[in-house]
Amino acid sequence: MKHRMLGALVLASLTLGLANVEAAEILVTKDATTINTNEVSKNTVNEPTIFLRTLYGQISSTDELAITEGEHLYIPLAIYKQVNLNPITSEKGQSYIQLPAPRRAGDMLYTGDTRQGQRKIQLATTVRNGQQYVDMSSISPALGVTATKTKQGIELYAPLGAIKLADRKEIQEPIAWVFDPFVTKTYEGPIAKKSTSIVSPTWFDISEQGLTVKPNVRLDYVNTYKDQDYRVWPLVTNTFEPDFTSKILNNEKSWPLIGDDLVLYALTYGYDGYNLDFENIYYKDKAKLTSFVAYLMKRLHEANLFVSMDVTGYSDSENWSKVYDRKHLGELLDYVVLMAYDETPAGSKTAGPVASYPWVKENSMAIMREISPEKLVLGIPYYMRIWEKTISVDDKGTVHYGPAKARTLPMAEADELKAKYGERVSWNEELKVNYLRFGNTDLGEQLIAYAETGREPRIAGGLRNKTATITEVWFEDTLSMPYKLNLIPELKLAGFAAWRKGFETPEFRQFIIQEYDATKVKKLDKTKQEDKTKQEDKTKQENTKSSSVMITKES
Repeated sequence: MKHRMLGALVLASLTLGLANVEAAEILVTKDATTINTNEVSKNTVNEPTIFLRTLYGQISSTDELAITEGEHLYIPLAIYKQVNLNPITSEKGQSYIQLPAPRRAGDMLYTGDTRQGQRKIQLATTVRNGQQYVDMSSISPALGVTATKTKQGIELYAPLGAIKLADRKEIQEPIAWVFDPFVTKTYEGPIAKKSTSIVSPTWFDISEQGLTVKPNVRLDYVNTYKDQDYRVWPLVTNTFEPDFTSKILNNEKSWPLIGDDLVLYALTYGYDGYNLDFENIYYKDKAKLTSFVAYLMKRLHEANLFVSMDVTGYSDSENWSKVYDRKHLGELLDYVVLMAYDETPAGSKTAGPVASYPWVKENSMAIMREISPEKLVLGIPYYMRIWEKTISVDDKGTVHYGPAKARTLPMAEADELKAKYGERVSWNEELKVNYLRFGNTDLGEQLIAYAETGREPRIAGGLRNKTATITEVWFEDTLSMPYKLNLIPELKLAGFAAWRKGFETPEFRQFIIQEYDATKVKKLDKTKQEDKTKQEDKTKQENTKSSSVMITKES
């Protein structure tokens, strides 16, 4: 009988609503007095008593205490399980809840139909005082428990009725966004103080059974950012495996499983949206990819969630570039992130910059022919590459050059190279980057000297039958970045998204904050602006040729 009643229940919302509903304005202290939250520090901790209300209206005290920390209301997991009519289990220290995904009707959210299946998802919990707690300020009543603050304390009950869907929070552009694939230490303070800051931890992979969840998904991470007014849009990948992706795209029965999981995880952890990072997909699946994204858009918009997607610039690669129907995707999505980096990818045999200014601008202007600039977010690199080329001299003095090999260079290591070779770092006016080349031995230095003069090297006898290494770096720094950021107001783009958090230095992060908030970009002088205008006019008159270089995220 209880299960029949559960199947007939529909959800209700009183004070704490969905994941993106603001926290209640009244805190209840342990002695049941009330305090206005405007007068309470975010670090204030109170412990109101928890009461339970049954489906028949009976109220009883549990003698258990909730914890309020600023705007967060934490309930012991054991009490949450006692109230929730949906099954909650524990596996290897992690709690899971099983329930049907809720469905939207008008501006209300109703419980899902169990005939359409149930989803088992990871329940968002945190540890306080050695126990697991559920944050009622983040989790939606759609998961099966409503919390109300009364004069006596906190009242919990299984909801009846329907939940009114909260409006999406307004986005203040230009967006300042950072990707965090390894879930590093959280920032202190926003990326941009005058516009919306977004963080995208890499937390989910799609699968034929729904979502595969990364082990580093944490409620405290989400709360730390949301307390600083960030929007948390987890990144969802296709694992970059074309065979695997093709199975999902051509099995539409798996799409509702993925969509339901995305909705339920957002309602559990309080996400504001998602970022889709689908790369390396067979060209034959192009139409299916667009249809899949359209399905996810519809499902996630039903829950008032934002949806963005990363796309590469234009190249001849079918799997990495031609597979994107950019025009159609731009019409569907809330935002599209142009991954304007990897101009010279890691697998290149020839050294080069990751994002020279002319190349970034060319790709930005090209994609604007298909995607409206107000939806377009410019991807910028917080990394560069260090290139090493092995050279050898045979017994006859003939020089042999091996292919260039690259590795990712974080900004801290790049600064060390600048300090060591300071006088040899030079500015390339055409590419708008600082450049460095050096050899690890006398042979390497001699070959560099000959290359700079354009003459054939003449190798002395003592340097024959030897090998050396030439190292090259095109830097991303406080001199190169303003040129790329300037494209945002110049082309009226929606903002920037940086790949990736952890590659930048604290000093560079402060530079971005100051640069973005003060003038949004560094003003170019009149002469340079005139050159830029001439180049724009020339570009408009010519048919822009597609770049032959693949763009993809650097791991």
